[in-house]
Amino acid sequence: MIIARFNVKMWTQLLFIPMFFTIVASCQQNSVDTTSATPFFPQQREVPSVSMDALLVGKLILVKDCLRMQDSDNSNYLLIWPQGFSLNIEGESIQIKDNTGQFVVRVGDNVRVGGGEIPTEQIEHYVSQTLPNDCSGPYWIVASIEK
Repeated sequence: MIIARFNVKMWTQLLFIPMFFTIVASCQQNSVDTTSATPFFPQQREVPSVSMDALLVGKLILVKDCLRMQDSDNSNYLLIWPQGFSLNIEGESIQIKDNTGQFVVRVGDNVRVGGGEIPTEQIEHYVSQTLPNDCSGPYWIVASIEK
């Protein structure tokens, strides 16, 4: 019967090598960008006959592929854009264009948004598409926007 004796250094090497490759493999898997190429851009179902006129002032931000407005109290609202508005991506810049195709704002801009908040239980009546779970409320119906 042969009994192999390993010293501490050899045990360390035997344990380290598989652990090293496991760590490297899991880091490579986690480094893959799993976010979508285009942020979610919810739009209003129809052109309203009357617009809300509350004012929201803050910064246009991107959170989990959702365009949101963060105000001075660090509250943030998922913006529901008017029909005809569009999302445009140029390099690292995410821009919003109005219904005439003119640039309005980009992510990172400080903006003033007219419109109003919609309760979560009523939002499906105002949007033209299903909202992803990551794009939760509170919700803001955009009537106007300016830098």
